[in-house]
Amino acid sequence: MWTLLLTNSERVINTIDLNTLYSNWSKKSPAEIAYDIEASCEKAEIAFGLLDRVDTGQIKSVLEMGSGFGKGLHTIANKSDSSCGLGVDFSQEAVEYAKKHYEGDKIKFIRTDSLDIKLTVDQIRKLYPDCFDITILFDVLEHIPKPKTFVRELAAISKFFLINLPLDNTILNNYVRSIGPGTYPSILHGDGHLREFTVNDVHKFVTSLGLTPLSFQFYQYSINNVYPNHLKPSNFKGVISNKILKAIFLATRHLVPLRAKLRLFNGGAFMCLAEWSSSLVLE
Repeated sequence: MWTLLLTNSERVINTIDLNTLYSNWSKKSPAEIAYDIEASCEKAEIAFGLLDRVDTGQIKSVLEMGSGFGKGLHTIANKSDSSCGLGVDFSQEAVEYAKKHYEGDKIKFIRTDSLDIKLTVDQIRKLYPDCFDITILFDVLEHIPKPKTFVRELAAISKFFLINLPLDNTILNNYVRSIGPGTYPSILHGDGHLREFTVNDVHKFVTSLGLTPLSFQFYQYSINNVYPNHLKPSNFKGVISNKILKAIFLATRHLVPLRAKLRLFNGGAFMCLAEWSSSLVLE
């Protein structure tokens, strides 16, 4: 069992049982699954914009760690005309859904036996002994206690990495936390994140792992991603607050520079296509 002791002013504030968290992660309603699938399609489109900027050669094989319900891998593997796509996830429900809806002759999904990345890589190598052209890490590294070890192990079976990191450390989010109960970083955090990023530090985090971004992009989520229908508030105060926030989101889309907006408000991410070198891992 992986656990992480998080400290605040020399005090232990929480212990996270990651096995329990991720085994239950994909026990979701149909509306929540539809939302996750729509969001994965959005990320796939951004990814292809990055791939168009770099000559990676023909993409014959794609690995996705944390493949969830499978739509993202399905989209990227098919659009790149890969001959092999492998999705790996810890959630049994997610893997079963992906197998039912997106598995085929070229695309397979497996449930990892462990959250230990070394054991997972060994499991992957038994199925696919060659090196993957691209490994997808969409919204994964913010969940990993030891990201340097995680990336180092995957680099042994990966040529390139496609990484997406949400930019949750915003002025608005920090203000909301200051007037309500603190939930970060802990098991109570809505997205189960162990770390958060701003537009100012996310690039440095990626390079600290030994990764060199070959192309990257900051981008804003679609309004349906930020304010999904299944999370609409029902009480009067919540409805009014939701309308105000949505109006601000739409009004600032073209009036405020993107990076300034992503520092002020939630609702965006950083994506990069990168390659790894052991000599660039910063201890």
